Order: sequence, then structure tokens, then C-alpha cells
Amino acid sequence: MKVYVIGAGPGDPKLITVRGAELVASCPVVLYTGSLVPAALVQTARRDALVLDSSGMTLEEIVAVMVHARDAGQDVARVHTGDPSVFGSTAEQLRRLQELGIACEIVPGVSSFAAAAAALGRELTLPELSQTVILTRAEGRTPMPEREKLEELATHRATLCLFLSITLLRDAVAALTPAYGEDCPVAVVHRASWPDQKIVTGTLADIREKVREAKLRSQSMILVGRVLTATDFANSKLYDPSFSHGYRRAAPSEGRRWESTDNPGASPRTPNDASPDPSLRDDARVDEATTGETVPDSERGLLVVYTGDGKGKTTAALGMVFRALGHGLRVSVVQFIKGKWKTGERRFAESLPQLRFEVMGLGFTWESDDLSRDAARARAAWETARAEIQSGERDLVVLDELTYAVHFDFVSLEEIIDVLQRRPPRVHVVVTGRNAPEALLSLADTVTEMTAQKHPFTTGRKAVIGVDF
Repeated sequence: MKVYVIGAGPGDPKLITVRGAELVASCPVVLYTGSLVPAALVQTARRDALVLDSSGMTLEEIVAVMVHARDAGQDVARVHTGDPSVFGSTAEQLRRLQELGIACEIVPGVSSFAAAAAALGRELTLPELSQTVILTRAEGRTPMPEREKLEELATHRATLCLFLSITLLRDAVAALTPAYGEDCPVAVVHRASWPDQKIVTGTLADIREKVREAKLRSQSMILVGRVLTATDFANSKLYDPSFSHGYRRAAPSEGRRWESTDNPGASPRTPNDASPDPSLRDDARVDEATTGETVPDSERGLLVVYTGDGKGKTTAALGMVFRALGHGLRVSVVQFIKGKWKTGERRFAESLPQLRFEVMGLGFTWESDDLSRDAARARAAWETARAEIQSGERDLVVLDELTYAVHFDFVSLEEIIDVLQRRPPRVHVVVTGRNAPEALLSLADTVTEMTAQKHPFTTGRKAVIGVDF
């Protein structure tokens, strides 16, 4: 038995998801919010289904129906308006179900703010104008957290969508006007997608009077922001011929700075190629929207990962270091684990002013007798590495054995991915270490896995100077 919490959409019965409609039609018990969900939507329920309008019920009465269904081994379609995740009053129901050990599943739906934007024919995020949408409400009988007061949120001047606030429009206008200005566009969409849908548009200066004249007192979404009327906004980069992404390469440009010679005969991709080019994935690139700098694709930094249980990962990375230095590039190497030995590369690095070589560890972690000390050193190494990457002053940054710091939870993988995604566009990064996490492999442009086949240490021979260290 399972309770399905289903988003019914904003009103139009055809805007429920296919999965939501299938569950309404198949579950033997259907509980729907009749004050907001149209009756036509639940008319597809099976003939023998128990269909109840929950709009006049209390939480305990609703839960009692679900408990009875559980005891009878019957699935429940709990149908809410819009999307259950936004002002759906679903959290308290889910909490009670969890306490009772009743399985549940959320089926998302179309939120009323999306339906309102569709009714207006507007995109709520426009390049260089507003890239943020705030979903909130005005403070009424339900208090707002102190840092979520409208006056605080208004300082961002993002696109604002106000739920459950039409009767508090005066307070909302007073709170928003100082930050947005009296001339800021406002749209009020009443019962978006319903047959009796109404739209009132204006500014913060006159919207209250217009809403009063239209006699709108309930079920209205309020949208605020310059995107509602803007026509002079920048085009997105998605269709810009100078911008590369997973399915289209930018127009050729001159002056390549970092170009592989491993496959000089490779032909460029054509529009007929069915699969995306992994070297052009959006998530592996930092574009000018992040840095403010327009950079041809041929000059964008690469992310290279050397992983696997075989020897040679650091050696391969150092080969790239030597290659980069030969071209006059500026290089940093941050080693997260090695530290006991004075390696050949470390000795040589000390003589090269264009190479920064930081050894942050005290040896191999699995030999450690103080993990808290290792964690502190790994964190310090990461702070150094992050500064080297974000500064943009280095052309190549090697993060040697970084995967061990992730494996032992010394450094957050999410933080690493965020820094790599947002790095300056011309910075190349190399990561080495065993068991590289999938998120890192997916982000990388090049992944090489070293496989252990044979090594003298299996016969007891110690590491050899100039070969192993």
C-alpha cells in the first residue's frame, strides 16, 4: 500500500502529469482538495473508488482515511493543487505518514506561478536582467521568518512570485516599492488556466486600484519584476553562434592556446552527429556569464582526471606539467597525500620560479595515526588549491591525490565540483587519485584509468629513485 501525493496542476484538468492522471484513475481511494482542484479532474476515478473532498476535513481526519486504506491494503491518490512542494500543506501529512510507517511518493505537478507566467506569455528569467525567481508570500496570519520578510527579499530585485497574498496586496506593495520602484511592472493572474481566468497588469503604483476594480479577492498569483514588460534584453548564449555547448560547436576562431596534438587528423563534428560532444558539455565549461569575459571555445580550460589502481597517475600529470612549462605556461601543483619523501619532482620544482609546488600531506593517509590532523592538512591543501584555481593566475593546476581527501571526507566533493565548474575559463585542471567519484568523471573532459598489471613492489622490491619517486 502507498499514498501518492499528486500535484494536480493549476486548474486545467489537462495540465496534470500523465503519471498523476494514471494514479487518479487507478487508486481505490482518492482524496482531493475540492476548494482548488476541479471536480472534473477526479471524474476519471474508477467506479468503485472512494472519492472524498478534503477541503472541509482536518489533518487528523485526512490521516484517518489513509490509515483505514492502509489496513485495507488500498493505495491512496492524495490530490493537491499545483505542485506539492510549494505551499502545498503536504509536509505535515508526510510527517504523519512517516510516523505511522505508511509509504508515500510525491508526483510533481505544474505550479500556479508557472501557469501564471504562461498566461502572461512571459519568461521569468531574462539574461542580464533577472536570473532569479523568488517564490514567497506576504505575511498574514502565518508569520514569516525574520530574514524572509518582503522588505528583505525585495533588496535582490529578482522576479518575485507571491502566493496566497491577494488580500495582503496593500502590505506587499508597501514592502516592495522602496526597492523595486513605483514604476515596476506587476501582473495579477486570477485562477490561471481555469475557464474564468483573469489577468490584471499595472505597476506597484496602480495595481491595488486595478485589482479592486476587477474584484479579485482569492486564488490569484502576483508577479513582480522588470521581466514582465522588458523587450530590450540580451539574447541567451544557447543559440549564440560564438557559444559552444554539448550539441553545437562555436564558429572557428584563431589563436588557439591549448590544443591537443594527439589526434591531428580528427574531423570536426557536424550537425548530423546524434550524440553530444563530451568535450563541449555545458557543465564542464565556465562561460562569459560567469566571468564577464568572452573566451573562444578553443581557449577554454580542460579538466583531466587520471584514476585507477595502477601506478603512473602522478607521473602522467607531471608529464603535462613539463609540457606546459615548455610552452611558457604558469603551473601549480598541490599534493594532498605525499609528503614523507623528498621526491625528484619536488627537488626539481624548487629550481623553477614559474612552477609552484605545494606538498601538504605528511605521508599516506592509510598509515596515519592522527586522522584529525590529516583532515586539517587536507583542508588547508584544498584552500591553497582553490585559491590557485580561482585567482586565474595559473594556466595549469594539478591536484595530486585529491581523490583521497574526498574518500576520507576531508574535503566536500560538492565544493570541489562547484569550484571546478566556476573556475576562470582559461585555467586547466588535472586531478589524480584512485576511485575518482562519478561526479568528477562526468565533469571531466579527459579521463584516463590506470590499470595495475605488474609492478616490482609485489615481489618485495622497494621504490626506486628516479622511477618511483
